[in-house]
Amino acid sequence: MLSIVNANLVFNEDTNIEKQLFENLNIHFNKGEFVTIIGDNGAGKSSLLNLISGSCAIKSGEIILNGNDILKESEWKRAKYIGRVFQSPAVGLAPDLTLLENFTVMLHKNKKYMLGRGLSKSDKEIIFKELKSLNVNLENKLSSRPNELSGGQCQSAALIMAVLANPLLLLLDEHTAALDPQFAKSVIKLTEQIITERSLTALMVTHNISDALRYGNRMIMIKNGNIHLDISCEKK
Repeated sequence: MLSIVNANLVFNEDTNIEKQLFENLNIHFNKGEFVTIIGDNGAGKSSLLNLISGSCAIKSGEIILNGNDILKESEWKRAKYIGRVFQSPAVGLAPDLTLLENFTVMLHKNKKYMLGRGLSKSDKEIIFKELKSLNVNLENKLSSRPNELSGGQCQSAALIMAVLANPLLLLLDEHTAALDPQFAKSVIKLTEQIITERSLTALMVTHNISDALRYGNRMIMIKNGNIHLDISCEKK
């Protein structure tokens, strides 16, 4: 499914603050795996997601997704088949669009579509049915803009949006860290539900060791840019 081969990542190259984070990093993720990723601050957790998504260019190596080397593809091209949810609830939604408009844009991801033509009845029905089935109480908030929603509601919406176009890979970058405990609990449960029901391949960075142990079928620990621990569900 996804292989990172001999990846080298260097920050501030050829300066007096040059730092090599990944050196000949090799790791493989199988289709359908839900992998939790833990490690100290600066260990390389988010950087791993960044090099996969294309927001961080590696010096050398290969990134193979479904048999294709995507190393030279730009971030926006990789976004066609990679969904991502960030730590801040504000990042995942367009602030000037209603929730319905946000969902509609993502529903037509990778297709030629103009929002200005209006929202079709079929789009509204699909989105309403999707939200109703997930029991997230957002189906009655579709006319609201992000600033009218709570952080937990925004993050739930961002998570659902990230999977509407059925991505090959879902990247979750500490997506519950900015939420209060109650909302964090509901969002992580929603995450598990969506990943399980859609049989998604997902990588989830977290600082919550309990979540890392409880959720997913594989856990890796990154330390100083190296894979320090890699264990399956049975060993957790």
